[in-house]
Amino acid sequence: LAHPQHTAVVQGKERLSFAELNDKANRLAAYLLSIGVAQGDFIGLCFPPSIELSIALLATLKTGAAYVPLDPSYPAERINYMINNAGVKVLLGTHRTRITGVEAERRVEIDTLALETFSPHNLAITIDAKQALYAIFTSGSTGAPKAATVSHANENNLLQWYASEFDLNLNDKFLVFSAIGFDLTQKNLLAPLCMGAQLHFSVAEHYDPQALLNTIEQDGITWINCAPSAFYPLTEAHSVAKLRSVKKLFFGGEPIRLDLMHNWLHSPYFHAQITNMYGPTECTDIATSFTLDD
Repeated sequence: LAHPQHTAVVQGKERLSFAELNDKANRLAAYLLSIGVAQGDFIGLCFPPSIELSIALLATLKTGAAYVPLDPSYPAERINYMINNAGVKVLLGTHRTRITGVEAERRVEIDTLALETFSPHNLAITIDAKQALYAIFTSGSTGAPKAATVSHANENNLLQWYASEFDLNLNDKFLVFSAIGFDLTQKNLLAPLCMGAQLHFSVAEHYDPQALLNTIEQDGITWINCAPSAFYPLTEAHSVAKLRSVKKLFFGGEPIRLDLMHNWLHSPYFHAQITNMYGPTECTDIATSFTLDD
């Protein structure tokens, strides 16, 4: 770890340094290996955006397995379909995200495990760049969800471009509040952890504009990536001062309506670079991008 004592993840008053996050992820990875998880397996992650999600994601990758993000707000029938279609071996969640009717070979609530009994040391596992990193279910042209798999090599290429093109640095603070099954969410969970920046989550488990604004203001968030419609409610006239710290804003998934952000764009609190991104899930999220002129 280049900066083990730097803050890695934050959610409200809870925070973990990179060393603490790595320790917890290593212990969970050791547990997963002890119950038979192996390279090439698919592990379901059923969490809202949260610190627990970041621990489970890193632990999964440390074992050489790939992760399948499963939004706990989805109906159990849809989650069961994705679990069965992807061949999920273990479903990770917490006691708060228990889903009635979900069928899985093994379900693990990570907040109830005695992880202190497992090794905190990094695992000696070599991962081939062609191995699957994650599988995301798109809606599919027929309406049935279809899994698209992204490799370590493809995601690494995306993250390197994302960080260098937009000058990601150690002082940046990412706020992730998009659904974990959304393709654009993946690079924002991984980029700050790979590059030494901070990953922040709202204390609200569901979309709450006021809670998000409070997090942005209190934590000094600099970097946001979401669908435009999720951002518009944050730019109401009475709230734009809370957005003063935002430096980079990335949109995807929908056309941008600048008129719906008029209050912020024409306020003294607007200091952001706005970039529109597009790409299908199968192309590792982004195929093209365009930064709007001032």
